[in-house]
Amino acid sequence: MSHPQFSESSRVSMTCAICSIPFVVAPNRASSAKYCSRACHGRARTIAAENRPNPTKTCPQCGVTFSQCNPAKLSAVTYCSAACGHASRRGRPSGRANRIEKQCVICGESFTVNKSRESSAKYCSHKCRIDGMTGVRIKVGGKFRGPRSAYVMVYLPDDPMANSRGAVYEHRLVARDMVLGRPLKPGEVVHHKDRDGTNNEPSNLQVMTQAEHAALHKSEGW
Repeated sequence: MSHPQFSESSRVSMTCAICSIPFVVAPNRASSAKYCSRACHGRARTIAAENRPNPTKTCPQCGVTFSQCNPAKLSAVTYCSAACGHASRRGRPSGRANRIEKQCVICGESFTVNKSRESSAKYCSHKCRIDGMTGVRIKVGGKFRGPRSAYVMVYLPDDPMANSRGAVYEHRLVARDMVLGRPLKPGEVVHHKDRDGTNNEPSNLQVMTQAEHAALHKSEGW
């Protein structure tokens, strides 16, 4: 339906600046209309963005050259990242300038870390960290009142008994593989005869039910 103020004969014929298809507009839009559709208007904005010059700046903290998605905001930005801004205000080297290169102990790939982690960083990725930790023994706090209240866990993320962090209690592994030769049943617990949770020799372990374990602890007074 045509606008009541403009008849079809008074409309102005235009040519789309993107697809070159003719279209008509009201006389009051003849000076501003350039595109035949919203699709062509969007395409024109994309082309303009692609051809827009992308000025860059050099971060005074780490020396990295950077740019902004919106060039108009570049003049208001001084540092390439928030980390460089914080480091500058504290008078310290930035994260990028303070990084060193190391080699992954599992796959041999090079990776960079902060100098503060030089002695502890060993792995380039989470996967390599898992591969490197598999089989590692970890001493953790125990749940019983003994002379040495601690247990030992082993990092085995693929084991059926592994917890959400991929670790398994070593005494349960030994009981399953060396004492019983079968998986522990629900309700079965492993008792340390000498009360030392870190002594997981098969001869020091005894598998019993929870009720038997509680009765044994009560009779021994702990």
